[in-house]
Amino acid sequence: MKLSRILKWGVISAIAAVTAVILLGQIADYFYNRHRVDSVALEHSLRSELPIGSPLSMVEESLKRRKMEFSFDAPSRSVYSVVRGVRGGNFIIEETVLYAFHFDEELKLRSIDVKTELTGP
Repeated sequence: MKLSRILKWGVISAIAAVTAVILLGQIADYFYNRHRVDSVALEHSLRSELPIGSPLSMVEESLKRRKMEFSFDAPSRSVYSVVRGVRGGNFIIEETVLYAFHFDEELKLRSIDVKTELTGP
């Protein structure tokens, strides 16, 4: 009788502990991702703001305004940019989005390539 009572409280305690861990994980994930950039929204915004044919200066200004890391590679006529820690990652795995803006001979935007990478331990 006493063993079944201990077993009953042990099972209830284990279920309560697992529920608390799951709940705390969800709360932490909410606060972790709350102020992070949404990669899909950012890509949509960049593509609508920077149509094909946009000059290099316009692309650079847009990236500066968003405080995105970027650099211009003159031989390939491309601007490479990275956005780290976008929404969707978590405490263990970080989502990073890489952008490549390619330009023609007149330094007008020809195409935008987007690649998502997941990094972690």
